[in-house]
Amino acid sequence: MRKAFIITFILLNTAYTQVTSSLQAWENILQTPELVDYFRGILITLVLP
Repeated sequence: MRKAFIITFILLNTAYTQVTSSLQAWENILQTPELVDYFRGILITLVLP
């Protein structure tokens, strides 16, 4: 029982680390200055006719 708990803990910990790093990667991609400027231009065009 103890071995199963330890194995489960290790697997969950590894999966959580991968999800976190993936989210950080997307966050960095979505906040590049070029992409921010692109969407800023689109939103300004939609809001101001």
